[in-house]
Parts: sequence; C-alpha cells; structure tokens
Amino acid sequence: MKEQDTHVKAFFDQSVYWQGDLYKAPDNLLAKAVIRRKTYAMQMVNELADLKTGTALDVGCGSGVYLAELAKMGFDVHGIDISDVMLGKCRALVEEAGQSARVSLLRGNIEQLPCEDEKFDLILCIGVLGYLLNDYKAIEELRRVMKPGAHLVLNIENLWNLSDLDWLFRRKLRTAFFKNSNHVMRETQPHTMASEWIMKTSPIPYRHKSYNLWEFERLMKSYGFERVDAMTFFFPMRILRRIKLIPESWFDSLEVFLERLFRAVRIPYLSYSGTTYTGIFKKLSLTTLLLWLSGLRLELGDLIDF
Repeated sequence: MKEQDTHVKAFFDQSVYWQGDLYKAPDNLLAKAVIRRKTYAMQMVNELADLKTGTALDVGCGSGVYLAELAKMGFDVHGIDISDVMLGKCRALVEEAGQSARVSLLRGNIEQLPCEDEKFDLILCIGVLGYLLNDYKAIEELRRVMKPGAHLVLNIENLWNLSDLDWLFRRKLRTAFFKNSNHVMRETQPHTMASEWIMKTSPIPYRHKSYNLWEFERLMKSYGFERVDAMTFFFPMRILRRIKLIPESWFDSLEVFLERLFRAVRIPYLSYSGTTYTGIFKKLSLTTLLLWLSGLRLELGDLIDF
C-alpha cells in the first residue's frame, strides 16, 4: 500500500470525529458544512427525474450516513472504504437504520475498485478525491464501474474560494518571488494544489488537495462526463465570526441564503465561491460521446479554416 494510503487509513482509523461524532456536533463550524454537504448531495440525487432506484455505490463510505439514506430510497447499495474501523462503524449504523438487507460492504481502494464493469446506476464519491496524490486512475475506475447514462456525485474542496482568496494570492506572490522558500505552493496536478497546513499540523501527516473547479470540470468532460448540476457552499466568514457581534444563527441563515442563491442564479465566480464543491455528472453513452467528439472535431475544423 502506498505511503499516502497508509497515512490516510491510519487517520480515519483513529478519528472518532469522522467515525460519526461529527454528525452529532451541529454547533461546530466544520460539522455544519459536513451536514449541509449531505443535504445538498442527497437533494441533487432526489432531483434526478430518471433515477429513482437501482444499484448504488458509495466510495469512501465512512460512517455510513449516505448508505443508510440511499437504502431507504430503495437502492441496492454497496459501500467501499479503506478503513476497517470505518466499515465497522458503517455496519453498525446501517443495522441501526434497519437497512442491512439492502447494503453490502467491502474493503477497497478507489484506484482499484473490487467491482465489475458497468454495474452501478449511481455512485457517490464524497470527499475522497482530495486524499489522492493523483486523480486520473480514480476517475477511470469510477467511469469503468458506471452503466452508460449513470450518475456520479462528487465532492471536493475549492481552491479559489472566497474565504481564502487573500491567503491564495499571498502564497502565489511568495511562490513567484521565492522559488526555494517553504511558502512555495505545491501543485500536484494542473487542476489541484496540495495543502501544506495539513502536513504540518495533522498528528498523522497526509497530503490533501484543493481544486481549480473550472479545470476540474474540463477534466471530467475529457473523461466523457457531462455536468448535470453543481454548486459550492460553506462561507465561514471567519473574521466576522471572531468579532462575535452578530449571533451565530444569523451567519448560518446568511450562508444558506447565499448557497441557494448562487445555485439558482449563475453569477460568474460567485456561484463557485464557496469553500466546498458538490457536482453531479452523467456518464455519456458511447454513441453520445462519439457525437460529442464529432462536434468537437467540426468546431476545431472551423477554427482551422478560419
């Protein structure tokens, strides 16, 4: 197993927080974001008119909150995680929800899924890609196990979020002027940036990536995925929160208002300015993909003739 995988597995094996306590702490700022992440992801699934039941896979199923929800909706659900401890927590939650008959659990890795080709109608990959050193093999595997026309719900962290713009610009300036400095930003792929803060502060150091969302969506398109819906959410407003002049409930209401507004009304940059991104993508069938590629060739031909 890769060193990164070993460190990520050890982190989740030891994290009581991520094993379920996070969902029991609604006053915690991160917990609020994680709880809303689940709300928005399941809302996107429920809004798919052509997908109500079938086979579903949750990659990185964690404590099992998504599995139980999908099973209650009528899906036959498979959950995969690299952590045996997390799978144990997941099994207990599913049993408590009375959904054991509809749920199968496997230990596995997203880069080598223990599943047959074109098996699933729906895949959830919530907060998983950021822990990988490289996304390409994982995206290939996700596509492999999806039926033509199946849907994929992805969640990643937004590099260019509004709350961290000042930090990002400072880091880019340091990178430009001090090539060998400890402040140089580490690009792991053209569409991602690794967080040095986690490497320095986590008791089990592991690499974690944030994403240029526009480049990421182009990458997904190149793999034959069509974006169906997407949004960003979570606006921490850390400075205002530290001042404590405004009730916390007001911040929560403002955040939810902005999240819903920017999803309903597409505004350049602002609609992708939240800290966290959730998008739902459809796997194009071979026929549709060939038609799309043909159209792209025609466009390129017109440009060349011009």
